[in-house]
Amino acid sequence: MTTRLQPLALKPFLRHLSAANPTPALLARSALPPLAALSWFTPEGVSFPDPSPETTLVSLESHSPPPFQRINAPLSFFATYLALRPPAAQLDLYLAQQTPPPSFLPHLPPPPFLAASEITQTSLWIGLAPTVSPLHEDPDDNILAQLTGRKVVRLLDPTRGKDILARVRGTDQGARLRGEELMSAEPGGERDQLERAVWGADEGVVEATIETGEALFIPRGWWHGVHGVHGTGDADADAADPTRRPISASVNWWFRQASIDRP
Repeated sequence: MTTRLQPLALKPFLRHLSAANPTPALLARSALPPLAALSWFTPEGVSFPDPSPETTLVSLESHSPPPFQRINAPLSFFATYLALRPPAAQLDLYLAQQTPPPSFLPHLPPPPFLAASEITQTSLWIGLAPTVSPLHEDPDDNILAQLTGRKVVRLLDPTRGKDILARVRGTDQGARLRGEELMSAEPGGERDQLERAVWGADEGVVEATIETGEALFIPRGWWHGVHGVHGTGDADADAADPTRRPISASVNWWFRQASIDRP
Protein backbone atom coordinates (compact mmCIF):
# COMPACT_ATOMS: atom_id res chain seq x y z
CA MET A 1 0.00 0.00 0.00
CA THR A 2 1.31 3.47 -0.90
CA THR A 3 1.80 5.89 2.01
CA ARG A 4 1.01 9.47 0.99
CA LEU A 5 2.67 12.17 3.06
CA GLN A 6 0.76 15.13 4.48
CA PRO A 7 2.44 18.51 5.13
CA LEU A 8 3.75 19.07 8.65
CA ALA A 9 4.03 22.30 10.60
CA LEU A 10 7.55 23.35 11.60
CA LYS A 11 7.68 21.97 15.16
CA PRO A 12 6.52 18.43 14.32
CA PHE A 13 8.77 18.47 11.26
CA LEU A 14 11.83 19.36 13.37
CA ARG A 15 10.96 16.67 15.91
CA HIS A 16 10.75 14.21 13.04
CA LEU A 17 14.07 15.39 11.61
CA SER A 18 15.89 14.94 14.93
CA ALA A 19 14.85 11.29 15.33
CA ALA A 20 17.53 8.60 15.14
CA ASN A 21 16.30 7.27 11.80
CA PRO A 22 13.91 9.82 10.27
CA THR A 23 11.79 8.82 7.32
CA PRO A 24 10.75 11.20 4.50
CA ALA A 25 8.61 14.14 5.64
CA LEU A 26 6.77 16.97 3.89
CA LEU A 27 7.06 20.52 5.26
CA ALA A 28 4.08 22.85 4.85
CA ARG A 29 4.43 26.15 3.00
CA SER A 30 3.33 28.07 6.09
CA ALA A 31 6.28 26.60 8.03
CA LEU A 32 8.95 28.17 5.80
CA PRO A 33 9.92 31.80 5.24
CA PRO A 34 8.90 32.59 1.63
CA LEU A 35 11.82 32.43 -0.78
CA ALA A 36 12.35 35.51 -2.94
CA ALA A 37 12.86 33.09 -5.85
CA LEU A 38 9.11 32.35 -5.81
CA SER A 39 8.63 35.75 -7.48
CA TRP A 40 10.81 34.82 -10.50
CA PHE A 41 7.96 32.88 -12.07
CA THR A 42 4.84 34.32 -13.69
CA PRO A 43 2.23 32.96 -16.14
CA GLU A 44 4.28 34.60 -18.92
CA GLY A 45 7.60 32.98 -18.04
CA VAL A 46 10.51 33.72 -15.76
CA SER A 47 12.61 36.72 -14.77
CA PHE A 48 15.99 35.58 -13.45
CA PRO A 49 17.89 37.99 -11.15
CA ASP A 50 21.03 38.00 -13.28
CA PRO A 51 22.68 41.24 -14.47
CA SER A 52 24.13 39.59 -17.60
CA PRO A 53 21.94 36.65 -18.72
CA GLU A 54 23.42 36.79 -22.24
CA THR A 55 26.86 35.81 -20.91
CA THR A 56 25.93 33.64 -17.91
CA LEU A 57 26.14 30.03 -19.10
CA VAL A 58 24.09 27.18 -17.67
CA SER A 59 24.24 23.46 -18.32
CA LEU A 60 21.07 22.07 -19.92
CA GLU A 61 19.92 18.54 -20.60
CA SER A 62 18.38 18.11 -24.04
CA HIS A 63 15.87 15.26 -24.01
CA SER A 64 14.20 16.01 -27.35
CA PRO A 65 14.91 15.77 -30.19
CA PRO A 66 16.98 12.61 -29.47
CA PRO A 67 19.60 11.57 -28.62
CA PHE A 68 19.97 12.74 -25.02
CA GLN A 69 22.80 15.25 -24.66
CA ARG A 70 24.09 18.02 -22.41
CA ILE A 71 24.70 21.50 -23.75
CA ASN A 72 25.91 24.83 -22.39
CA ALA A 73 23.74 27.80 -23.29
CA PRO A 74 23.21 31.41 -22.16
CA LEU A 75 20.73 31.91 -19.35
CA SER A 76 18.81 34.29 -21.64
CA PHE A 77 18.28 31.45 -24.16
CA PHE A 78 16.83 29.22 -21.44
CA ALA A 79 14.52 32.00 -20.23
CA THR A 80 13.21 32.42 -23.77
CA TYR A 81 12.60 28.68 -24.03
CA LEU A 82 10.58 28.75 -20.79
CA ALA A 83 8.49 31.66 -22.08
CA LEU A 84 7.77 30.05 -25.48
CA ARG A 85 6.92 26.62 -23.99
CA PRO A 86 7.37 24.52 -27.14
CA PRO A 87 5.86 21.02 -27.33
CA ALA A 88 8.12 18.43 -25.72
CA ALA A 89 8.49 16.54 -29.00
CA GLN A 90 9.89 19.69 -30.62
CA LEU A 91 12.30 20.76 -27.86
CA ASP A 92 12.64 19.52 -24.30
CA LEU A 93 15.32 21.13 -22.13
CA TYR A 94 15.97 20.75 -18.41
CA LEU A 95 18.27 22.71 -16.15
CA ALA A 96 19.19 19.93 -13.71
CA GLN A 97 21.47 19.93 -10.67
CA GLN A 98 22.73 23.41 -11.57
CA THR A 99 24.78 25.31 -9.00
CA PRO A 100 23.00 28.68 -8.72
CA PRO A 101 24.90 31.65 -10.21
CA PRO A 102 26.10 34.08 -7.49
CA SER A 103 23.35 36.60 -8.29
CA PHE A 104 20.71 33.96 -7.46
CA LEU A 105 21.96 33.12 -3.96
CA PRO A 106 20.29 36.02 -2.06
CA HIS A 107 16.97 34.74 -3.44
CA LEU A 108 17.63 31.15 -2.29
CA PRO A 109 18.54 31.19 1.42
CA PRO A 110 18.46 27.71 3.00
CA PRO A 111 15.80 26.87 5.58
CA PRO A 112 16.58 28.48 8.93
CA PHE A 113 17.03 25.10 10.62
CA LEU A 114 20.07 24.36 8.41
CA ALA A 115 23.42 25.96 9.22
CA ALA A 116 25.58 27.06 6.30
CA SER A 117 28.35 24.75 7.53
CA GLU A 118 26.01 21.74 7.24
CA ILE A 119 25.13 22.29 3.56
CA THR A 120 27.22 20.28 1.11
CA GLN A 121 25.61 21.43 -2.16
CA THR A 122 22.79 23.65 -3.47
CA SER A 123 21.18 22.88 -6.83
CA LEU A 124 18.47 24.27 -9.10
CA TRP A 125 16.05 22.16 -11.16
CA ILE A 126 13.99 24.06 -13.76
CA GLY A 127 12.08 22.82 -16.79
CA LEU A 128 8.71 22.50 -18.45
CA ALA A 129 6.46 19.76 -17.13
CA PRO A 130 6.70 16.85 -17.46
CA THR A 131 10.22 16.52 -16.05
CA VAL A 132 11.77 13.25 -14.87
CA SER A 133 14.53 12.27 -12.47
CA PRO A 134 14.77 8.45 -12.55
CA LEU A 135 15.23 6.27 -9.47
CA HIS A 136 18.42 7.08 -7.54
CA GLU A 137 19.75 7.60 -4.04
CA ASP A 138 21.65 10.57 -2.60
CA PRO A 139 24.81 10.39 -0.45
CA ASP A 140 23.53 13.16 1.89
CA ASP A 141 20.24 14.20 3.43
CA ASN A 142 18.17 16.42 1.17
CA ILE A 143 15.63 19.23 1.46
CA LEU A 144 13.82 19.74 -1.87
CA ALA A 145 11.74 22.95 -2.06
CA GLN A 146 9.29 23.71 -4.86
CA LEU A 147 9.56 27.21 -6.37
CA THR A 148 6.73 26.89 -8.88
CA GLY A 149 4.54 24.10 -10.23
CA ARG A 150 4.24 20.68 -8.64
CA LYS A 151 6.44 17.64 -8.20
CA VAL A 152 5.46 14.11 -7.26
CA VAL A 153 8.17 12.06 -5.55
CA ARG A 154 8.05 8.30 -5.00
CA LEU A 155 10.38 7.06 -2.26
CA LEU A 156 11.59 3.60 -1.30
CA ASP A 157 13.54 2.63 1.80
CA PRO A 158 17.19 1.60 1.23
CA THR A 159 16.46 -2.14 1.10
CA ARG A 160 13.48 -1.96 -1.27
CA GLY A 161 15.23 0.55 -3.53
CA LYS A 162 18.25 -1.72 -3.90
CA ASP A 163 15.99 -4.68 -4.63
CA ILE A 164 14.34 -2.84 -7.53
CA LEU A 165 17.68 -1.68 -8.91
CA ALA A 166 19.07 -5.23 -8.69
CA ARG A 167 16.08 -6.63 -10.62
CA VAL A 168 16.49 -4.08 -13.41
CA ARG A 169 20.27 -3.76 -13.57
CA GLY A 170 21.43 -7.10 -12.23
CA THR A 171 23.34 -5.36 -9.42
CA ASP A 172 22.38 -3.25 -6.43
CA GLN A 173 25.29 -0.85 -6.94
CA GLY A 174 24.12 2.76 -6.67
CA ALA A 175 22.60 4.56 -9.63
CA ARG A 176 24.51 7.78 -10.31
CA LEU A 177 22.20 10.77 -10.28
CA ARG A 178 21.49 11.72 -13.92
CA GLY A 179 24.16 9.38 -15.29
CA GLU A 180 24.01 8.75 -19.04
CA GLU A 181 22.70 5.21 -18.51
CA LEU A 182 19.66 6.58 -16.66
CA MET A 183 18.80 9.47 -18.94
CA SER A 184 18.28 7.67 -22.25
CA ALA A 185 14.54 7.36 -22.89
CA GLU A 186 14.96 4.36 -25.20
CA PRO A 187 11.89 2.08 -24.87
CA GLY A 188 12.77 -0.97 -22.81
CA GLY A 189 16.02 0.63 -21.60
CA GLU A 190 17.14 0.95 -18.02
CA ARG A 191 15.32 4.21 -17.38
CA ASP A 192 12.11 2.83 -18.87
CA GLN A 193 12.30 -0.30 -16.72
CA LEU A 194 13.01 1.67 -13.55
CA GLU A 195 10.14 4.07 -14.26
CA ARG A 196 7.70 1.18 -14.65
CA ALA A 197 9.01 -0.55 -11.53
CA VAL A 198 8.76 2.58 -9.34
CA TRP A 199 5.62 4.23 -10.68
CA GLY A 200 3.76 0.98 -11.21
CA ALA A 201 4.48 -0.25 -7.68
CA ASP A 202 2.21 0.12 -4.68
CA GLU A 203 3.59 -2.01 -1.86
CA GLY A 204 6.14 -0.29 0.36
CA VAL A 205 6.07 3.05 -1.52
CA VAL A 206 6.02 6.48 0.11
CA GLU A 207 4.64 9.23 -2.13
CA ALA A 208 4.80 13.00 -1.67
CA THR A 209 3.24 15.73 -3.80
CA ILE A 210 5.23 18.95 -3.33
CA GLU A 211 3.20 22.04 -4.11
CA THR A 212 4.69 25.52 -4.67
CA GLY A 213 6.27 26.74 -1.44
CA GLU A 214 6.42 23.32 0.21
CA ALA A 215 9.55 21.26 0.87
CA LEU A 216 10.34 17.56 1.18
CA PHE A 217 12.94 15.96 3.44
CA ILE A 218 14.60 12.95 1.75
CA PRO A 219 16.89 10.98 4.09
CA ARG A 220 20.16 9.82 2.64
CA GLY A 221 20.00 6.26 1.40
CA TRP A 222 16.31 6.47 0.50
CA TRP A 223 15.74 5.78 -3.20
CA HIS A 224 13.47 8.14 -5.07
CA GLY A 225 12.14 9.06 -8.50
CA VAL A 226 10.83 12.56 -9.20
CA HIS A 227 8.26 13.80 -11.72
CA GLY A 228 7.46 17.44 -12.43
CA VAL A 229 3.75 17.26 -13.27
CA HIS A 230 0.67 19.37 -13.91
CA GLY A 231 -3.07 18.82 -13.72
CA THR A 232 -3.81 15.13 -13.37
CA GLY A 233 -0.12 14.24 -13.47
CA ASP A 234 -0.56 12.30 -16.72
CA ALA A 235 2.90 12.73 -18.27
CA ASP A 236 1.79 11.66 -21.76
CA ALA A 237 -1.05 14.18 -21.81
CA ASP A 238 1.21 16.91 -20.48
CA ALA A 239 3.71 16.29 -23.29
CA ALA A 240 1.06 16.13 -26.03
CA ASP A 241 -0.64 19.42 -25.12
CA PRO A 242 1.79 22.38 -24.79
CA THR A 243 -0.80 24.41 -22.91
CA ARG A 244 -0.37 21.86 -20.10
CA ARG A 245 3.39 22.49 -19.85
CA PRO A 246 3.83 24.87 -16.92
CA ILE A 247 7.24 25.59 -15.46
CA SER A 248 8.30 23.20 -12.71
CA ALA A 249 11.16 24.59 -10.65
CA SER A 250 12.85 23.48 -7.43
CA VAL A 251 15.88 24.19 -5.31
CA ASN A 252 17.47 21.63 -3.06
CA TRP A 253 20.03 21.64 -0.30
CA TRP A 254 22.04 18.51 0.42
CA PHE A 255 23.30 18.56 3.99
CA ARG A 256 24.96 16.64 6.81
CA GLN A 257 23.51 17.46 10.20
CA ALA A 258 25.30 16.34 13.33
CA SER A 259 22.03 15.98 15.21
CA ILE A 260 20.91 13.19 12.86
CA ASP A 261 22.63 10.09 14.20
CA ARG A 262 22.46 7.12 11.88
CA PRO A 263 24.89 5.06 9.75
